[in-house]
Amino acid sequence: MQQHAMQRQALIQRIEADERTMTPGVLQTSVMADSHQAPYASDPNSINVGNLPQTYQPTIRESELTSRILDLMTSEDGSLRFQRSLLGQGFVYPLDLVQYIMQHGYILIIAAKDDYGIESVKVFIDFVKQYPHMFNWVTSALEENVVELMMHPTASKLILYCLRTLSYRQKLFLFQAATRNCKKLGKNAIGKVILEECIKFSQDSQRRNILNRLLYHALTLSKTSKGNLVLQFALKIGDQEFDRDICRVLKNHLEDLSTDENGSYVIEACLKSSGGEELVRKLAGLEKNELERLVTDRYANYIIQTALKISKGTSLYDELVHAIRGLSEELREENFYATKVFRCIGSLEREIKSNH
Repeated sequence: MQQHAMQRQALIQRIEADERTMTPGVLQTSVMADSHQAPYASDPNSINVGNLPQTYQPTIRESELTSRILDLMTSEDGSLRFQRSLLGQGFVYPLDLVQYIMQHGYILIIAAKDDYGIESVKVFIDFVKQYPHMFNWVTSALEENVVELMMHPTASKLILYCLRTLSYRQKLFLFQAATRNCKKLGKNAIGKVILEECIKFSQDSQRRNILNRLLYHALTLSKTSKGNLVLQFALKIGDQEFDRDICRVLKNHLEDLSTDENGSYVIEACLKSSGGEELVRKLAGLEKNELERLVTDRYANYIIQTALKISKGTSLYDELVHAIRGLSEELREENFYATKVFRCIGSLEREIKSNH
């Protein structure tokens, strides 16, 4: 919060302002000098926010006006007044207010990080999304800072709101940002939630792009406390191509990940996926010393137990049991984790016999 306040202070000098001091003329920054009507009011999609008319003459300094708008958007009472203004119930033309904010997109970034400001930004987006041309400018304003917003404790709620309320086309810039930054988002506690939501709401090629990027960073993410959760989430959506590909990618790191606290969760999820058979086959074919390392490890013993359970009744199960029973007899009595594996085999064997 202190850092946010300092950033805001650096951008603008806060001033004391009351709503009554902001007359309609104050925000008519793009209105022709001899007119009190916004020239674009009849057609919001015709706004030319990139090229203001030559007669553009703000009535007060822009920094002061920006500060007033931010004060309005980020205070409890002001936020409500701002929202009423966009509904045409306030003291300025709604489109004058919208155009000014679009010309100064950082207003949205600052406000989105504030508990009251975020509500103002939500209403702003609801207003602008009705007009495609205007919404393109909002997208441009947010794009540069969208990853920062995705990982911010307050602003991330705006991203979730956008994912749940915008049209699919309007959400594309969020999916693209998630794809480009999936490693960074996946390692962040808040970012990983946004990344999961992007996976959930995306479709077809957009989802495939995110999943492919996750594959590229799968080894790194598997070893992080948040990244492993993202991969587990992706493995639960039922995409068989992704299941198969991630099992193939992580197969060559099976021992390393199985003995890692975070990585073991990913391997367990892989085993339970539609591509898990490949990992069971890999386990059954390990060298004796490699298999023993897993059977006696505090994390990897659960991997072995999971592999046994999901392969029960198959030839792979028989191969894996045969390999485990070929290990040192002393393991059954001397190693706590190995004992759990042998007990699992005993339990599964009894189930198999009872079913016959």
